[in-house]
Amino acid sequence: MSETHENHDKLYYWIFGWLTLWTLLELWWPSLWADKRWLLLGGLGVMASIKACLVAYYYMHLKWEGRLIWVVIFSPVVLSVVMIIGLLPDAIGYY
Repeated sequence: MSETHENHDKLYYWIFGWLTLWTLLELWWPSLWADKRWLLLGGLGVMASIKACLVAYYYMHLKWEGRLIWVVIFSPVVLSVVMIIGLLPDAIGYY
């Protein structure tokens, strides 16, 4: 019994192109918002998250996984956000 394997080369080149564009935008971003630190860091964080999601979704083949993998991925994310929100008042009050 032989399995046919779909060729994903074109898709991978598109994703590589998008990752390249996001990287160039990350390099250009500090020249726009050097005076507003919160916007600079927030934008870089969002761009890094988008790139990480693209890599995980396509290059790590999470696109073709089942639904259970999303529970495994998002549970630590939700718990981390809850922990950060819970500790934020202490961190703000300390400084």
